[in-house]
Amino acid sequence: MWVRRKAFLGYPHYFCAMANDIQVVGARVHNLKNVSVEFPRNQLIVVTGVSGSGKSSLTIDTLFAEGQRRYAESLSSYARQFMSRMGKPDVDYIKGLCPAIAIEQKVVTRTPRSTVGSMTEIYDYLRVFFARVGKTYSPISGHEVKKHDVQDVIGYIQSGKHGDKMVLLVTFKQQSKRDIHEELNILLQKGFTRIYLRSAKKESTLVRIEEALEMNKTALNKQFKEHDVYVLIDRIVVKDFEEDDIHRLSDSVSTAFYEGDGVVWVEKNNDTLQDFNNKFSLDGMDFDEPSANLFSFNNPYGACPTCEGYSQVLGIDENLVIPIPTLSVYDGAVAPWKGEKLVWWKDQFVKEAGKNGFPIHQPINKLTKEQYKQLWKGTGKALGIDDFFADVEAHLYKVQFRVLLSRYRGRTNCPDCNGYRLRKEAYYVQIGGKHIGELCAMPVKDLQVWFKELRLSKNDAEIAKRILIELEQRIQTLMDVGLGYLTLSRLANSLSGGESQRIQLTRCLGSNLTNSLYILDEPSIGLHSRDTERLIKVLQNLRDLGNTVVVVEHDEQIMRKADHIIDMGPLAAHLGGEVVAEGSATVLMKDKNSLTGKYLKGTLSIPVPEKTRASKYGITLKGAYLHNLKNIDVSFPRNKLVVITGLSGSGKSSLAFDTIYAEGQRRYMETFSAYSRQFMGGMERPDVDQITGLSPVIAIEQKTTSKNPRSTVGTITEIYDFMRLLFARAGEAYSYVSGKKMERMSDDQILQNILKQFDGQAISILAPVIKGRKGHYRELFEQIRKQGYLKVRVDGEILDITPKMQADRYKIHDIEIVVDRLLVSEADANRLATSIRTALKVGKGIIKISDKGNKEIFFSRFLMDAESGISYDEPQPNTFSFNSPYGACESCNGLGYVVEVDQHSVIPNPKLSIMQGGLAPLGEYREIWVFQILKAIAKFYNFSLATPLKDLPQELIDIILNGSEDVIPVSVGANSWNVKTYQITFDGIIKLLEEQSERRGEEALADLENFRSLKTCPVCEGARLKKESLHFKVAGKNIYELASMDITQLAAWFSEVENQLSERQLIIGKEILKEIRARISFLLDVGLTYLSLDRTAKTLSGGEAQRIRLATQIGSQLVNVLYILDEPSIGLHQRDNNRLITALKQLRDIGNTVLVVEHDKDMILEADYVLDMGPAAGIHGGQVVAQGTPAELLKKHTTTTDYLNGTKAIAVPKNRRAGNGKSLVLKKASGNNLKNVTAHFPLGTLTCVTGVSGSGKSTLIAETLYPILNHHFFRAKKKPMPFAAIEGLEHIDKVIEIDQTPIGRTPRSNPATYTSVFSDIRNLFVALPEAKIRGYKPGRFSFNVKGGRCETCQGAGLKIIEMNFLPDVQVPCEECGGKRYNRETLEVRYRGKSISDVLNMSIEEAVPFFESIPAIYRKIKTLQDVGLGYITLGQSSTTLSGGEAQRVKLATELSKKDTGNTFYILDEPTTGLHFEDIHVLLGVLNRLVDHGNTVLVIEHNLDVVKVADWVLDLGPEGGSGGGEILFEGTPEGLAACAKSHTGKYLKAELKIK
Repeated sequence: MWVRRKAFLGYPHYFCAMANDIQVVGARVHNLKNVSVEFPRNQLIVVTGVSGSGKSSLTIDTLFAEGQRRYAESLSSYARQFMSRMGKPDVDYIKGLCPAIAIEQKVVTRTPRSTVGSMTEIYDYLRVFFARVGKTYSPISGHEVKKHDVQDVIGYIQSGKHGDKMVLLVTFKQQSKRDIHEELNILLQKGFTRIYLRSAKKESTLVRIEEALEMNKTALNKQFKEHDVYVLIDRIVVKDFEEDDIHRLSDSVSTAFYEGDGVVWVEKNNDTLQDFNNKFSLDGMDFDEPSANLFSFNNPYGACPTCEGYSQVLGIDENLVIPIPTLSVYDGAVAPWKGEKLVWWKDQFVKEAGKNGFPIHQPINKLTKEQYKQLWKGTGKALGIDDFFADVEAHLYKVQFRVLLSRYRGRTNCPDCNGYRLRKEAYYVQIGGKHIGELCAMPVKDLQVWFKELRLSKNDAEIAKRILIELEQRIQTLMDVGLGYLTLSRLANSLSGGESQRIQLTRCLGSNLTNSLYILDEPSIGLHSRDTERLIKVLQNLRDLGNTVVVVEHDEQIMRKADHIIDMGPLAAHLGGEVVAEGSATVLMKDKNSLTGKYLKGTLSIPVPEKTRASKYGITLKGAYLHNLKNIDVSFPRNKLVVITGLSGSGKSSLAFDTIYAEGQRRYMETFSAYSRQFMGGMERPDVDQITGLSPVIAIEQKTTSKNPRSTVGTITEIYDFMRLLFARAGEAYSYVSGKKMERMSDDQILQNILKQFDGQAISILAPVIKGRKGHYRELFEQIRKQGYLKVRVDGEILDITPKMQADRYKIHDIEIVVDRLLVSEADANRLATSIRTALKVGKGIIKISDKGNKEIFFSRFLMDAESGISYDEPQPNTFSFNSPYGACESCNGLGYVVEVDQHSVIPNPKLSIMQGGLAPLGEYREIWVFQILKAIAKFYNFSLATPLKDLPQELIDIILNGSEDVIPVSVGANSWNVKTYQITFDGIIKLLEEQSERRGEEALADLENFRSLKTCPVCEGARLKKESLHFKVAGKNIYELASMDITQLAAWFSEVENQLSERQLIIGKEILKEIRARISFLLDVGLTYLSLDRTAKTLSGGEAQRIRLATQIGSQLVNVLYILDEPSIGLHQRDNNRLITALKQLRDIGNTVLVVEHDKDMILEADYVLDMGPAAGIHGGQVVAQGTPAELLKKHTTTTDYLNGTKAIAVPKNRRAGNGKSLVLKKASGNNLKNVTAHFPLGTLTCVTGVSGSGKSTLIAETLYPILNHHFFRAKKKPMPFAAIEGLEHIDKVIEIDQTPIGRTPRSNPATYTSVFSDIRNLFVALPEAKIRGYKPGRFSFNVKGGRCETCQGAGLKIIEMNFLPDVQVPCEECGGKRYNRETLEVRYRGKSISDVLNMSIEEAVPFFESIPAIYRKIKTLQDVGLGYITLGQSSTTLSGGEAQRVKLATELSKKDTGNTFYILDEPTTGLHFEDIHVLLGVLNRLVDHGNTVLVIEHNLDVVKVADWVLDLGPEGGSGGGEILFEGTPEGLAACAKSHTGKYLKAELKIK
């Protein structure tokens, strides 16, 4: 291996290096002298050298800074806004760089609230542990405090012996303003008949309430005073209770809890009286229910009120009062009891305490606890130390007493919490007999033993499972770095430097990341040699996991144990900054130039390792059991292209995303500080026993990007951001008036222009200092005031400058200094010239002139049109941003379109008047506010609401629809003498309804969309930018013209643009053009040649959005990362698929592991390693049925391999259907890139529209044909793309579209609710006799509304236990047992099944069960037909795979009744489907066609194309190179079409020679 040692004339020599090493070339940060060096991967590397030689500049400021910057670039722009800006270090390039983690020498916090427990986060987990699992015990009886419920009382009754007599009672309560007779009457009215009198001798008497009322008041009051009085609720004799008995008992106990305000009594056999309480109380005490804040000493709720959570208070320090405990009281042990006057306290104590037997001659340290207490508190007549200080405090008005008291004051343990920091209520909560304070006081090694011996109940163990994993892992890491002797309560400010360093190391090393670059800054500082050896072992373990560990270090032990050493020097500062030697310790000792080598030579205390360890390859999972995974163990190689395939729903995404990705991200985020992690949300540890070899993970999922209309391809890829920078720095300005190039003006030209334009007018000369930035600018205002200026203009308003003046820091501001205010005239030309020069100097070449009307004109030394007199502000990147007010078109606000009221929709029948309902959004006249306004408008403009709208002039119609600037008086009153008049401005009825609808929610706003239409903005014509921004050009093109090109055209333009740029533009734009070209090439690599930068994100398919993110990741050039992709081939033509595979291999070849969830045959066969999940889907899957290389896989027999090796195949039909002889013909479609094409769709056939990506398929079908059919049949509003005509509509009577929009993904959404079959099932239950008797409505059987659902879990079936910063834990609801409904609802049964039982049925079980109910049967039978027989009706949508969700949606549409003339349009229905799933799907589609319907499919999958009856192929290329129909006919004919890319691949699929 050859490495360049020095640079020659500033240009680095090239060197040969290992492909996997980290190569730094041309580093020039700080004093580094163009250093080029390599860091061997997966080794322990020490960077050493004299102080100031450039070690930290190379490692922290170059290597770490670039690693962090690259990883941060992989995050979304939204996430990056919360991070500080990461600058690129001064280095030519770094290759092979993986995500970097730095553990620097930072001083830990010195706050007295910080402890070992809080620094390591162990205490945070303990708080959640005690809050969720801890049991509260009463300090009086020692019994557990808990809320009783109905089941507890019933359980107590059932526990009695057969024949035991139980009485259910509640305490008789008398209101203060009622006598006993009144209370008894109220009880009688409530339906109670008896009261229960119980004497102190446990003698009980039942008295009927009627009899008690007949007694006189004296006798009744006497009885009530002599007895405990209860109200009898029920009497029970213990037996084997039946279900009806249990129901009766439940009702009685519920009534008792209600009447007794939560307290119920049960008397057993006239003897034992047992109380039950549904409040959290016991022994007469009310307790707080445990919460995490109860155990926080940093929270006022949990902190001890005396010491405020500090554990210590300012009091009398016992060590200062008794400094020498070996002395006795007689010998003067009490320090303040000395001196001429104060010795009296000692004499009186010796005299009086001696009489009571106190040992006055015994040393203090030998006194018993009681005797020591007597010394402080006093005994008998003897006054103690506390009495002494009480007397001192009483005389603090005297200075000598204040001085005396100060001598003995100090920090002492808090007497209330004993130093545990928490309020006493926290110590009532215990686990395993210990409260949280006792655990924190244990050494870590003892705490580890305690946790190992801890035994929890099954339910508590389930809740605490994740917490215990985190606790045990962190405690073990503390043990590994030799900190087992510390306690969690140890204060951070009492730790040594070595202890602090190792605690920081603990937090980072506990994450178990691999394939990462760890950079440590002198971790051995403050460590003993023994501790250094422990540290070395930890660093070696970190290396052996597969990480590269770089240590900036001077310690000899660490250097000798290193695999590689880089010695910086030769001296410090400007005399250093070079690599003087590198290699192992042995190599350095032989190097004469190395100071470090000379030092190491001859020291043999730690032997040099003979050879370095090789890294361990492979990622291994053990015991994965998330979702349907069946406790699987699996491993796959690193730095390879690995494909996970299998049936849809077999567990692929559960393994790849929910397990591997979730754990990889969680581990990386664990290395961040607690402060950083609070912005990232809780990251759940997946259900897996162990994952080893896992490096930082980046997922590129099938998620549609932002639905924000402002997000475009250009903004997502950041190409548009670089283009904005290019135009701001190198763009040339042209006048929008004359079209001439803008020139910069001299000071004299500015003066003459102002004299000419503003002669005789009063103006303000303004110098801009702040433009479009947030901040309070207090210092700026103070600086302006000190310069002598009196006024500033802030956001258009002129203000006097005052001391401490500031702006709103959270708002964007424009701030200008008012340099002068004057009347323009030739006489004041000198003053004007001076003010202009001053303003230009302060405003850095730019000034504003503002007249009385606040009209602004820019004058600039930079850009001005001399002919028209207009000037532009100096361009900034936000000048070209349609998301900024400085660049966005003011008409459309940067959207490119405006919303207009559609007059024909608002007034569908002009013959009607407003009173008759002529305005469709309003309907007929009613006494509401809108009509009051219309009445006022009619009166103001002199017309009648009863006049037909067709007879009103267009001017009045426009006022009604769009509003008027006039102020309209609106009179409103209940009668003629009580009238109020309001003055309003009317903005039109649509605007008025919009404002009212916003209060009603999204549904109301959606209704209004029927009366509005989108229109291209007439001002910017869709360009989104101001006209000034559009007149900045580079090589003759403005930024919008470039953004509207497709990627192929854009790449060609940027490849030749340098020939058209000036020398200045080339210098400025060199780096920017390099970045733009790199990003464009990545888009080309993933087959997105047809997109344009102005394409909005919401119009992208999931596959396109994913490939854009893939292109971004390729551009980041990160290595040693695990990339996980979710079916990236979706929406790609076979030709583009080959490009994608090449891009993924490129990502792999630079040193990454690429894990792809995929069904595509080519992708599987091109992979290095394949995991096949199965054997079936859902509960029948979740296992790895085969794994290995593609060649090894083909030898095995699974569902996947059978299709790959040809054992199974989707058969080509022997005869193609000819259809019914009729056709739908779309003529001369020309939307987007379509070139006046005419398409024929034979009816009664399975028709497939195919072609390369971007060839115009979606434009032809989704944007043209479907809107035409939808408008024809359902009067839909969406306008189709341009076309000439359509023929054959009379031959079809219905259209159904099935697109790729996702189904609802909330936990309450399920297949039954999405397909609407649940409504039919609920109606079936409502019609049952039992439901009719009880008067149940459909809502009773809904788990989303009150009435029938279990209110404890609110119909979820699960109880969510909040775990603060940990993910919430879900356990089955204790009340309903996970059944979602209350007991009464579950008693209604159909064929022996309750509504809950039906939801838990699989589709396979439900089909025969509901066979006799056609409305239900048809929908669930379709679910079974599309291969979803294994899912349950009530299965949460969040647990469905992508393919399963797609098929649920498909089944919903296919279950609708077809007429035999229905036209189905399906957009890539094979998304997320396995070969076998496609086979099932085609069976369903063919049945629809056999019934006479027409099925039109947009598809690239050759299995679908080859079985179609009719094929339309578009192309020949994507974008501007497409838009033609290359072929119409059978698949065999397409295979013979030489111009078609599809035909070439189809020919091989059909095996045509």
